[in-house]
Amino acid sequence: MKYLMYSLVLAISLTTTSAGATMKITFTGIAESLTGTPLYEEHHQVIGECRGNRWHPTQHSVSYKDPGTAEAFASKELTYDLATSRPSFIFEQPRFDERLSVQNREDRRLAIEWQSPEGRSERFRVDIDQRVVVDAGFDQYIRDNYQALARGDSLRLRFLAPTRGAHYAFIAEPVQDRRVDAPLTVQIRASGLLSRWFVDPILLGYDEQGFLTDYVGLTNVRMNNDENFTAHIRYRIDQAAPGCD
Repeated sequence: MKYLMYSLVLAISLTTTSAGATMKITFTGIAESLTGTPLYEEHHQVIGECRGNRWHPTQHSVSYKDPGTAEAFASKELTYDLATSRPSFIFEQPRFDERLSVQNREDRRLAIEWQSPEGRSERFRVDIDQRVVVDAGFDQYIRDNYQALARGDSLRLRFLAPTRGAHYAFIAEPVQDRRVDAPLTVQIRASGLLSRWFVDPILLGYDEQGFLTDYVGLTNVRMNNDENFTAHIRYRIDQAAPGCD
């Protein structure tokens, strides 16, 4: 189950001005260990537009860099269909000869291809429905349900674990935690009887506009061939625009 939370590093929130206008957001995530040691930086660029007074991302690029360096050691490219918040993506970590591709298909299945650090090639076809959340699409899911979480409701969903070729049951619920200083803190925990023994909960912080401010938990960035970093990532907006009209 070590990769169950493999892709749960989330993305974006606000922008643009009028319906149909294409706008760009850039933001940065600074990742530290839970004891405060700098680990890496995430540099995000998101292009999207307003549809029906709601922000919808269409393209999202992430570069992962060692602190204070210019060259990326990993990258992710995501593409969204405006009809769904479930992205297709390609995530590459050349340091470990790893490549992960998750693509939406017209038959309501996901096509997954994974080249592992050990040199294995895995392929999966996964059936999905509207409950299944994929990678940074989780951020859109939280923002769509922001008011429900803010008033204390819990949400049930299924999150894709791409390197296992399956999705699992999770619960998102508002909590109070001293590690996150945000207007809304959300805990994501596995709800399945077996998976809860192997997957630690994560914490997410959101501001009043629904922008992700904090992430505490297992990341999608490898520390070595067998383990990913566990980190506290703090996000800041570098370039934003007014919200949808």
